Amino acid sequence: MNNKKTTAVISSVLTLLAAIISTPSNAAYTYNSDFLKDWIKIEDVESNIIYNPKCEALYIKTFEDHTTSFMCIEKAPDSLSFTISKDTDDATIEQLIKEADNDLIFNCWKNTTSDRIGCSVYSKDEKGNYTAIDSKTVKELNNVLSDLVADFEYYYDRYVYKTVSYEYLTAYSELDYDGPIEKELEDYIKSHKVKAKLVRYSDKEVNCFGNTVSGNKLYIIPDDDLTVTEHLRLADSIADETGIVPCGVSPMEGNPLGSKYVNVSESLYGDANCDGNMNMADAVMIMQSIAAPDKYKMIPQGEFNADVANTGDGITNQDANAIQ
Repeated sequence: MNNKKTTAVISSVLTLLAAIISTPSNAAYTYNSDFLKDWIKIEDVESNIIYNPKCEALYIKTFEDHTTSFMCIEKAPDSLSFTISKDTDDATIEQLIKEADNDLIFNCWKNTTSDRIGCSVYSKDEKGNYTAIDSKTVKELNNVLSDLVADFEYYYDRYVYKTVSYEYLTAYSELDYDGPIEKELEDYIKSHKVKAKLVRYSDKEVNCFGNTVSGNKLYIIPDDDLTVTEHLRLADSIADETGIVPCGVSPMEGNPLGSKYVNVSESLYGDANCDGNMNMADAVMIMQSIAAPDKYKMIPQGEFNADVANTGDGITNQDANAIQ
């Protein structure tokens, strides 16, 4: 088959696929949650005693010593990074960035002995909250900065996790409150007919879980074994009614759960399959990824390269048509 016939056949296939598939692929990126397989996801995040408004998802896990840990998955800000030479005027760079998008924040680290200075860009709204940076903005910046910067990289759909642990979900420290809390806890148990004991422990005493106590502690210990979610509901109810919350450690930030990465400096218009060329195979790749996203997946670099029509709206049939 000659090249013209091959192109015509592929074009017909693409046209047919475009007619069948009218919905663009806008599936949200999900963080790598493989290591959370032993954790329980809390569906009603907002009613939780450790609710953090930044939580995208909240997980809970209990251990043999009755310690319970929470893991809060948070969205991290999108970022752009690149380097400039020491001779480059960073004020000029900032002006070009602001002209592209006034909400972008530009930073440079000049305290270096290297010949190159590292720079980063974030986006914030008028309230100071981090916002997403779309591919259209990144490509516009690449066009105006390409002669001035190097190693231009784009990170997005980034997630980090924060953990906080509790010795016991219904353990309370009197040191956290100005006045006694024992009567309030007793009243709660009686009024709700909770089958539980209220136990007090003092400083350096070993509690029933084998842990050394620091400061005066009060424990509501149910008579029956509760699942971790049942115990959490009890702790939530106590907190809602009395304002008394379990004593835990300060949240600790963990490592990133992953992000999408694009080498902007090496991006190639329309190269969906990242083979270094832009041709009909890229149009086919786009249509396949829309038709069967579980089977055909483009890497972030390919998605960035392929978003050529109405840049910033994600991968659609129009991108395949533009490449075709």
